[in-house]
Amino acid sequence: MRAFGLLLVVASLAACRDRQAAWTMHPDHAGPVRFGAAATEDAVPGAGCHYWRPATAPPGVSFMIENGSVVRADAESAGVKTGEGIGVGSPESAIRAAYGQYLTVQLHKY
Repeated sequence: MRAFGLLLVVASLAACRDRQAAWTMHPDHAGPVRFGAAATEDAVPGAGCHYWRPATAPPGVSFMIENGSVVRADAESAGVKTGEGIGVGSPESAIRAAYGQYLTVQLHKY
């Protein structure tokens, strides 16, 4: 019985890791959600700006919806990474190495 429990935990961890890998962040999409696309039916409808978290998204991933379209993705916890392997908690040196001349550092507007 102990071996079965361990196998179940390992299988669950592998499934979680696979789900997070499917949600890699890219400049034009995050996981299966494309920026600029209309929000899907499980997003809260309406005009203005609000956040949406798909049921299949890993913990900490949400999307900003503005006037019915996906305009931004947020990753607020470790696990989800960009195609270059950068995620929450990555050191500044790794971010600079991955993005070099494309990186812009600015103060938070709030």
